[in-house]
Amino acid sequence: MANNGVGSRSPLPSFPNGKSAGRPTVYCDAIAEKICDELTDGQSLTEICAADHMPERRTVVGWLYDQKPEHEAFVLAYRRAREAQSELYYDDMVPISDDLVAKDNAEVRKADLRIRTRQWALERLQRGIYGPRVDHHVTGNVSVKINLGGRPGDNARVIDHAENGEAEAAQLPEAETGPSSD
Repeated sequence: MANNGVGSRSPLPSFPNGKSAGRPTVYCDAIAEKICDELTDGQSLTEICAADHMPERRTVVGWLYDQKPEHEAFVLAYRRAREAQSELYYDDMVPISDDLVAKDNAEVRKADLRIRTRQWALERLQRGIYGPRVDHHVTGNVSVKINLGGRPGDNARVIDHAENGEAEAAQLPEAETGPSSD
């Protein structure tokens, strides 16, 4: 991302009377970079946007979804920051369980919740790596009844699609096609 001439750690402008200019609403590369840096460090977007010098959360979400060309670099950087953040969650899980010296069940439940929350976040942030494995392989036969004529039973055929991909067509007897409108 370009810097727009503003250092990523410099404070935002203020009025001559010393009062803050308010929350930014216009996109700025320096603010976008700071948001991504803080996400990478493990802060949530809600926590980042709670700071006085940062835009409101809905403003940032707007930058992510408005599909403006000037926000493309931010969208990519935001995705990378979220991926890096998910690695923090991954790194947190083992110490949570290893460092647990439980005095009672409440501490065990708290540690379990912390781990399961991180697992849930990982599954959503990096679905391809940490998400559940889903098999979409479908097998079986398909029968389709097609009525090519104007009346039920006219030119009715059953097409059986075998597993090898070959289709066979056969004339249906009149009794299987349903009642006639004669």
